[in-house]
Parts: sequence; C-alpha cells; structure tokens
Amino acid sequence: MAAPAKKGKHASAPRTAAATSAAAGAEAGLPVLSAGRLSALRAFFIWLAGQPGYKSRLRYADADYFNLAETEVRIAKAVRIKPFPTLEQIHHVLTTMPTGTDLERRNRALIAFAIL
Repeated sequence: MAAPAKKGKHASAPRTAAATSAAAGAEAGLPVLSAGRLSALRAFFIWLAGQPGYKSRLRYADADYFNLAETEVRIAKAVRIKPFPTLEQIHHVLTTMPTGTDLERRNRALIAFAIL
C-alpha cells in the first residue's frame, strides 16, 4: 500500500516499493531490511538476472525495486550518538556495589574493567 501523496508546497517524494514494504513491515512488528541488506539483495538480483535460466524471467531493471529513496538513505547512514554513563556515575555504581561474595567482587571487577 503506497503512502498517500501530500499536497502543497512541502510535498515529499514518492516512496519506493521497498521503502513502503519496509515501513509496512515495521508497523506489523516484522524486522526491517537495512540499507546494507537491500544493497546486497539488489546486487544479487543483478547477478541473477545475468545467469542462464533466469535471463528470460528477470530483467536488470527489476533490481531497482530494492533502491531506497534519498531520505531513507540519509536516515540509514545517520550517525547516532549513544548515551553512555559519566565516570562519576560509574564510580558511584562501583562504590555502592556489594562485595560480600566472590560473585559480587567479580561483577564489580567486570564493571571496573569495562571503564578501561
């Protein structure tokens, strides 16, 4: 199902079939294909279109189905900053962790080692 076209000055570009199906899959709780997987799938279909027995069934243009729109490419390649705890927060965790048993000391040592 294609996204409805917006009217007006800021109308977005039409979505590709792959992007539309990916959005539908995300809404249904299914895993969404990443840009890298779509690129690999597109390369496979280009290769397959040139193989004997498939030349009459597939065209090279069929691989264009797996192209993402520019906006989806930008979203896929965006750098996302992951939040991480400050050294003060880690120090607080280490000081409040129990050290009564060997397992508790091991857990504390693992967190301390992760700081390095």
